Amino acid sequence: MLLFLMTLSAQAAGLDLLEVGGAWGTPGATNPTAIWWNPAGLAVGGGTQFVVEGAPVFAKVYADRANPNYGSLEQTAAGTSDIPDGYPTEYDYSGRDDVSLNAVVPFIGVSSDFTVEGLGIGAGLAVPQATGGEIENEWGANRYSLRSGDIRAIQAILAASYRVKKLVSFGVSGAFVDSTWSANTDTVTYVDLSDAVREEFGGLEQPLGSFRDGYMEQRGYTATADFDGLKDQAFTFGAGVYVTPHEKVGISAAFNKGMRLDHSGDVNLKFQCPPEYDFLVDIAARDQGLCDENRNGAEFNGTSTVGYSLPSRVNLGIVLFPVEQLRLEVMGSWVGWSAFTDYEITTEIDASEVTLVQPDDPDDPDDVAEAQETREKTAGLASQDLIWARDGRDTFWVGIDAKHRVSDLFMYGGRVFYDRTSVPIESLQLNNFNGNTLGLMGMAMVSPVDKLGISLSLTHHIIPERTVDNSVFGLTVFDEGRKDARYRWPEANGSYGGSITRLGIALRGRFGHDQAKW
Repeated sequence: MLLFLMTLSAQAAGLDLLEVGGAWGTPGATNPTAIWWNPAGLAVGGGTQFVVEGAPVFAKVYADRANPNYGSLEQTAAGTSDIPDGYPTEYDYSGRDDVSLNAVVPFIGVSSDFTVEGLGIGAGLAVPQATGGEIENEWGANRYSLRSGDIRAIQAILAASYRVKKLVSFGVSGAFVDSTWSANTDTVTYVDLSDAVREEFGGLEQPLGSFRDGYMEQRGYTATADFDGLKDQAFTFGAGVYVTPHEKVGISAAFNKGMRLDHSGDVNLKFQCPPEYDFLVDIAARDQGLCDENRNGAEFNGTSTVGYSLPSRVNLGIVLFPVEQLRLEVMGSWVGWSAFTDYEITTEIDASEVTLVQPDDPDDPDDVAEAQETREKTAGLASQDLIWARDGRDTFWVGIDAKHRVSDLFMYGGRVFYDRTSVPIESLQLNNFNGNTLGLMGMAMVSPVDKLGISLSLTHHIIPERTVDNSVFGLTVFDEGRKDARYRWPEANGSYGGSITRLGIALRGRFGHDQAKW
């Protein structure tokens, strides 16, 4: 069952999952979900417990991209207003793309005091960070942000805690993180091709008159990068304290350390051939080995890395028992998303991959040397160090959780939470979609067998539409107006929105200490 759930964990709901452990996971939890939220809670709960949850997630995210402002096609560096024969007289790169996410997010945890008063030991597997999906139209308007992706960080966690005089509990945890990163996106090659033509003509100060920014996203000026199963492993830790000044009050505070991930693996680059009417770029692409005489684009295999930092966080919870059968928790977290400023991307392509460049005369050393020089130059252009801004900012979420134990047979509850977006609106793209979220959850558990329960929860994330009209991203062939490398990506003005529905199905076992019932 564990292997089955982990296999299905691809394409989960969002990069930061607030519901680790589902209905049973909160900062003040005293069940096995505490291994992630606050390990100090393990000693408070006591007894022997387990939680196994599989959470089918159904999500829909959309990006309705506005037509980028590339200026008039009449504007040229050469000072002429004549559009060359065969070139388009208008452009429209707008359009809506929908991303569907259907998956199962798992949590598996077990804890025990091993009959030692005040002890709590726990272990388990969780998926605190995951995202993924695929646009329905592979040549959609948002393909420069995302065509498809599958990103997940699975944590194997060990935790221990000890409670002193039933007043204060201290806990620590350590986690081995196994992270995978797959993505398929398009890249605009128009700027690089323009620069290559300028260099070929002796280093022109401005692009030739046939170059206009308005042709930027024509399909022929596209390279598709397919990052396949990049991987990295890391270790992280957590620590917390849980104070129970009164049998009806619990105060939980914990720190989870962030981590740096540098995924490495294979990348495939596939180039489109420039349109035939753009003969200068067409010649440049052939000379560079990016296109053959039959108008087939080159395909290079190489290696790549994708690096970024995931945030540290402080989890806080205040647990109240107004009456014996009712548990209330006011909870929240501060999350240091400012650590995630950029995706840092490298690609390495060997000259041997540039197979479309061959010497005219294999027996002529000069021709052979010239062809090798071209191959190395093209491989060097394809091998890049890129920075893609995410511009994460520190943020928070807050919520209230309630559970009512009607009897040993039945329990029900609910939760409401607000999660503030970590991505400023001007930096929003489909690949880093994030919005202010209102979450509503209801849950119920039946215990047909003593000490065992089967629970069902349903959470709906409401994400209001965000409209971007001041995108920080943009491209131009002209030297003047080129943005910092972090923002040198297609403009992303438009409307973004979506919703997420999570169904949690869990099996709970509770043996021993009376607190384990919660």
